[in-house]
Amino acid sequence: MIKVRLDIEFKNLDKEQEYYERMVKFFRVFLTRDDVHEMSLMGGVFEVIEQNISQHKLKRVLQVKLKVGELTNAEPDALQMAFEAYCKDTICEGADLLIERVPVYARCRNCQYEFNVKGMIFLCPNCQDVNIEVIQGEELLLESLEVE
Repeated sequence: MIKVRLDIEFKNLDKEQEYYERMVKFFRVFLTRDDVHEMSLMGGVFEVIEQNISQHKLKRVLQVKLKVGELTNAEPDALQMAFEAYCKDTICEGADLLIERVPVYARCRNCQYEFNVKGMIFLCPNCQDVNIEVIQGEELLLESLEVE
């Protein structure tokens, strides 16, 4: 388990105090719950965003849309906080983050039946076989960027 303790002294942070308070809350709430992987996931997303920014000489990012599979175990609130942290002092600052949750679907390797996995029960509802493959729900995709 990873535990992080942050103590930030607020000196002359009039405009940024709310931002820093939210970040402290994020680190105290989420990092102590072992949800640190959202920061890592968002780091990967920002690598792709930065590649697009440099390739297309963009001025401003207005909106980022992600598709997040349920099996990523990424919490939308934690992703939002990580997004805000990565956006700070970049052309993404102020951009909206839209998160589309992607349900888990699987295919039975025995009877080829495709089904929505409910309650994380990986059992074919058609033939009761456990030999299945996940075909949707593990992804973290940068679906689109709205830019200027």
